[in-house]
Amino acid sequence: MRRLFGLIALLCVAHGASASTCFVTEFTAAPPPMYQAAMQKPLAEQTVAISGSSTASAAFQPNTILVRITCDASASIEFGTAPTATTGAMLLPSGAIEYFTVPGGQAFKVAVIANS
Repeated sequence: MRRLFGLIALLCVAHGASASTCFVTEFTAAPPPMYQAAMQKPLAEQTVAISGSSTASAAFQPNTILVRITCDASASIEFGTAPTATTGAMLLPSGAIEYFTVPGGQAFKVAVIANS
């Protein structure tokens, strides 16, 4: 019985240690019309932790006009200079990859919140 409780405790600690994340990649150019790819090499990359409260990214680089976002858990996202994501905002399902254009030079950010 003692081993069972030890195993359960270990699983709980291990499960709590794995956090969900959104990966944000910034680009300086939009793809040509009718072409679904971003010009390489990315300008910047960052991650944003997904939790039950809204978490904003760092401000995008001044030259960023296109961002690629994918999350390893379902999340809602919101863009702006001081964004707050709510579960009513745009849903990005786990594993989906989306590209968004953003205005350059305006210190835009993306905020994320868990939404299962």
